[in-house]
Amino acid sequence: AYDQYQFQRAVNALSAFATNELSALYLDVAKDRLYVSPQHSARRRSCQSVLIACLNTLPRLLAPLLPHLAEELWQALPYKAGDAFSSERGSVFDLAEPWTRGSLAPFQAHDEAKWDARRQLRDDANRALE
Repeated sequence: AYDQYQFQRAVNALSAFATNELSALYLDVAKDRLYVSPQHSARRRSCQSVLIACLNTLPRLLAPLLPHLAEELWQALPYKAGDAFSSERGSVFDLAEPWTRGSLAPFQAHDEAKWDARRQLRDDANRALE
């Protein structure tokens, strides 16, 4: 959407991701892992790694649309000075690596059919609980 200057599509995609995928699905499932798993367990660390990747990527994706919000979010990230994700890196607009399609989503694509089935199962379970 950014390549073709269709910012409404970008806003819709980011909003759908934040609302449907991240908040309603991933964070709902991940909170149990974060609360119950031991502090240094692989299960908990893998969840934290996903959250760090989201926190590192979302401000970059928001920057063309909401520059002030993206910069404020980037500067407020709770990393210690000297860490790889420290705000000492400068501005969200001063990226060391170029903005390429693969740099913001370097992870393998998932099997959409499996996740659709999981989402449907989760929706059915939530309806039954209500």
